[in-house]
Amino acid sequence: MVTIKDIAEETGLSPATVARALGDNGPARPETRRKVREAADRLGYVASSAARSMRRQSSNMVGLVVPDITNRFYSEMARIMAAACDARGLHFLLAVTDDDPNRELQQMRAMVAARVAAVALVPGPDTRLELNALAIRQPFTQLVRRSRELPTDWFGFDEEEGLRQATEHLLDLGHRHILLACSADRYSTGGARQKGFREAYARRGLAVDADLIRTGAPLVSSGRSAVADIPSHVTAIIAAGTMLTEGAADALSRSGRRIPGDISFVGFGLERWHTWWHGGMTRIVPPVDFLAAASAEHLLARIGQIGSDPLPEVVEKSYRSNLSVGQTTRSPASHTG
Repeated sequence: MVTIKDIAEETGLSPATVARALGDNGPARPETRRKVREAADRLGYVASSAARSMRRQSSNMVGLVVPDITNRFYSEMARIMAAACDARGLHFLLAVTDDDPNRELQQMRAMVAARVAAVALVPGPDTRLELNALAIRQPFTQLVRRSRELPTDWFGFDEEEGLRQATEHLLDLGHRHILLACSADRYSTGGARQKGFREAYARRGLAVDADLIRTGAPLVSSGRSAVADIPSHVTAIIAAGTMLTEGAADALSRSGRRIPGDISFVGFGLERWHTWWHGGMTRIVPPVDFLAAASAEHLLARIGQIGSDPLPEVVEKSYRSNLSVGQTTRSPASHTG
């Protein structure tokens, strides 16, 4: 546990000066407060009241930190993990970051202050370095996305394979000009999905039109923007994200384009409306249930709730998504537009 004494040694200041700078108690120069707080963040210090609590045994709470709860992708994950905790008499805490790195750090600090027994995090694209010092305080795992700044356990999906499979499905139908709406490279999932898309083309000896790869944040608005101006030679679209799928599908419906009469469409996710939109959407379906259950069991094992065998220091597991072929894709030769 990091103490005021540790920060004092790190900064070369006295413990009394550090205590004043952290607690705003008594005089301290602004540069001293800044120096102390930067060292506290770097070392993973938590407020003294929480630190006193942490000397006792950790609580019976497990935390999950996600970027968005309106996305069924994450709400379903939370439901499954909450059920696993409830079955073992543990309390479940949920926090939302909106992919804000400062809010992400704040939520993690709150989890540590609450003495959670374990934490699962879907990291944002700009995770702050200070988070690493907090992550090592308790059993911790990353879900879906991965931050290289956090050398911790990770449970996710084979994103490359999922996009290869979807792209090859369209290539097999005869499509060559496919527009990809995807999250940007700074999201680990976005980079992997773009790579899978490119590899599908490469395996066929085909060139990718870089202008047809449209990236942004994983938001509904980005999905709408990606399909706002579709070149006339494009015959198919892949929306590689749950919120991107919602935005692209909405924009296409409003544009009057017939699917699949005018253009083929592949989405992503497990929203219920995917099963009836245009007779059933062709989509990449990530096995969120398996991932959530497996990561929950892993975290509970880490805190001694399940089993007693020692676990390896770092665990990385990925699960393969399925391609559900529906009514929104067909051969470009059958398009009427």
